[in-house]
This record gives sequence, structure tokens and C-alpha cells, in this order.
Amino acid sequence: DGTSTRLQYVYALEHVASRADLDRLGLRHGETIEKDVINVVVVNQPLTAEIVNDIVSDKPQIPANLIGLLFTIDPTRDYHWESQFLVNAARVSLFGYTSTGGDAPRVEEGRIKAKLALTNQDAVHQRAFLLSFDAPLSIEGSAWEQGLLTDYGSASCGSARFIEEYKKKMPGRWTTESWHGESGMMTGGTLDVHQKVGEKQFLGTFHFVVNELKLAIDEEVVIDCVDSKVNVRGAVIPETRWAADTLVFDLQTNRLVGTGKDEVGRSMQVVLRKIP
Repeated sequence: DGTSTRLQYVYALEHVASRADLDRLGLRHGETIEKDVINVVVVNQPLTAEIVNDIVSDKPQIPANLIGLLFTIDPTRDYHWESQFLVNAARVSLFGYTSTGGDAPRVEEGRIKAKLALTNQDAVHQRAFLLSFDAPLSIEGSAWEQGLLTDYGSASCGSARFIEEYKKKMPGRWTTESWHGESGMMTGGTLDVHQKVGEKQFLGTFHFVVNELKLAIDEEVVIDCVDSKVNVRGAVIPETRWAADTLVFDLQTNRLVGTGKDEVGRSMQVVLRKIP
């Protein structure tokens, strides 16, 4: 319906797969997985352990005002994941056309980390998400622990003067003054910074035009500031024939001047100019 919701709370549990988990992973009756499955619940409000258990159960009970996502992750298939939306007091499976991107989930030192993007369009609705989480991974039989979505703005942003300038200048449209990378392709386009989602964090979209490929490409980005630098982290769906970018800029009056790499390791030098 054109609205957006900020999801802040993350709950993750590793446990023996239930029939509901196997169904979500597309396994037929009689099929199972050798390792424990991982459920990750990402929502817009804090939850009790009882509510989280209800959400992931075979017969879910979803609070009417809850909005979020349920991820079911299979560690035996390189952390393959499936997702369902939590809306209108129900778990909603995906139908129609779906594309995914981002970094695969991984478990490190008892925590599950991921950066995931998805776009889904069916006959009635279009849904999308771009999120990053780093959450404690509870073990079956232990208490659920609450995590938070990764807040890239939690580190020091910079001086008070830089923070003021950053918050003032970032929202709006930026044009690509130059974009030179190892791929050798001529890239132009714009960056629309359209939503503030944290004290020092924004969401935006690159709209690229790649001359050699004759393609128009959108890349969703999260923007934050660390040590007086502007950090831009992107995510794309696989079918775009484009590798997501990680960029670090200096904010120079009405320009962003910086360098970065895409997810396959190719370097680039980029200059963006703010459009009045």
C-alpha cells in the first residue's frame, strides 16, 4: 500500500526442525535435514518468548499489530533461507515473482549475521525489504534473547559540525558526476536518499544506467556515517547483472567524493553531486 515499516527487534533460535520448518524450506514429507534449523524473527516491537514461540510454531498465533518477517534457515545448504511476512495477524508466504540478494546468513561465535534483500510481487501486493541483523543465537531449551537490527550509526559519526552537515545535506537527489571502476563500463545515474531510519542513518536507491549493457539498474542502499566519512552499503537482486557496492565518501560541500569495491572485489572511484 506504499507504506514502510522500520523493523528493530531480532530473535533467533537454533532447534530441531518441525514440520512447519520443513514445509517452509520446501521439503516433502519423509525428507528432513541433518542439522538443526535456525528461525530468525525480525519485527517492529519487542516480544515475549511465548509470542516468538507462537510465531514459529505449526499453528501460529500472530498479534494483530505485529509487522515483520520470519526467516527459516537451513545450515546444510550453505544457510539457504526462506522468508514469510508477518502481517494482518498471519504468516504470509510468497507467491508470484520473487527476487533475493545480499549476503548469505552466517553463524559466528554464537551469533547469526546477515544482510538480506527481497522483492516480491503477486497479483495484489508488492513487498520488499532490505535489512541487516546481528543477533544472539539461542539454543533449543534456552531462553530467547533479543537482538537489534544492525545500526551502522552506532559508531562515532564525527564532529558535531560534520554531523550537522551530514544530516542536512544527505536527503534528496544526487547525480553521478563520475564513476570509474575496474569493469571499464561507463556508469551514470542518480542516488535518491529518501528515508531517515535512525539518528544518523538513511535509506536510498541508486538508479544506474550502464551504457555498455544498455541496462537500467536499481540498487537499494543503507547510508550511515563513521569517523567523518559517509558509508554506503548496497544490495541488489541477482537478476540485475550488477554486483552490490560498498562505498566510503568524504562530504565536500555539495559533493561526495570517495572509493569503494563491489561484492566481487572490483575497485572504483566515485563522485556524486547534490542536485539543488
